[in-house]
Amino acid sequence: MLMGADDYDAMRETIAVLSDPALLRAHQEGVREHSQGDVLNSDQLAEAMKNAGRSVDTK
Repeated sequence: MLMGADDYDAMRETIAVLSDPALLRAHQEGVREHSQGDVLNSDQLAEAMKNAGRSVDTK
């Protein structure tokens, strides 16, 4: 079987998440929070990143 490099990388990342209970729980929590409307728009995210001391490129 042949598979494109991007598809292969995505499959490997999926396997890594599914194999790590902590990552899987974090993913499930994120999905649950998103479905409950716990989201940020791009401006809110940029502000949160800035407050956390992370550089933000909003271009």
